[in-house]
Amino acid sequence: MKKLLTLFAIALAVMVSSCSKFDDTAIWDKLNEHEETLNDHEKRIAALEELCRQLNTNIDALQTIVEALEKRDYITNVSPVREDGEIVGYTISFANSDTITIYNGKDDNNGTGGYTPQIGVKKDVDGIYYWTIDGEWLLDDYGNKIKAVGVDGKDGANGKDGITPRVKIDNDYWYISYDEGATWIELGRATGNENSCPIVSVTETDDAVIFTLADGSEIRVDKESISSNPVEYCELTVELDDWNGYATYDKLKIIIDGTEYTAIGTYSNVPKGSIVNISWTYNLAGSRGEKKCDIMCSHDTRVLISGGELEIL
Repeated sequence: MKKLLTLFAIALAVMVSSCSKFDDTAIWDKLNEHEETLNDHEKRIAALEELCRQLNTNIDALQTIVEALEKRDYITNVSPVREDGEIVGYTISFANSDTITIYNGKDDNNGTGGYTPQIGVKKDVDGIYYWTIDGEWLLDDYGNKIKAVGVDGKDGANGKDGITPRVKIDNDYWYISYDEGATWIELGRATGNENSCPIVSVTETDDAVIFTLADGSEIRVDKESISSNPVEYCELTVELDDWNGYATYDKLKIIIDGTEYTAIGTYSNVPKGSIVNISWTYNLAGSRGEKKCDIMCSHDTRVLISGGELEIL
């Protein structure tokens, strides 16, 4: 019995000695490493959320700029937005449109293989601005380009507002919606924080503000300094008479204030008193020909191209 007690005492002493020498440094290092990983993940999520917010703000700003251009609005003030002493964007005030803020963003490629959608606008041959994504036209479910500005109604009908795309990040993926969030389309994995501002620079001159887009194109909006005597504009509506399906037309060209257009419709950028050049090729009952006409627009004007003739309605 005494021998058994002695062995037990020796075993207990060894256990106590082992416990007193236990090193828990590795465990604490793992816990600290895990906490740092969680903090990094939270910072990354916060950065992506801020990037998404700024991208939607920039989309709104870009649409306001295009609408202001179409409405012949002008800019009254440009103020830099600063963060830690660095210019990160600009606040733009208009005479009649809403004030906007454009964020430059920051390049912060912490992710690998990251993707941020590049939303922009581009003017097509019909004179209308449409949305683009990554340099390509943004299309609806029917393959139609999506207008960035509203369209006037015809024959007393209400006009149609321009569509504003929206983006979001869900489960580390970018999504876009162009139906006010009713449906979302997956774009790509949001693992990076790349700057994707659709407006890469804002240049202020004596008489205008020039917005340079990501594709290199520019949008110029006049400043208040030259708007004391603003140019007056009128609308020109061009229609075609197909003679109940017997007339066809091609090579339509409408030159307004030096800009060429190739689509029928209503143009609201015609300076009053200017000469508009209209030319077209027609085929009517086997008779084919070309025609050119010059008309002066001193007020809202509606014209009908009928075969080889142009009638002012």
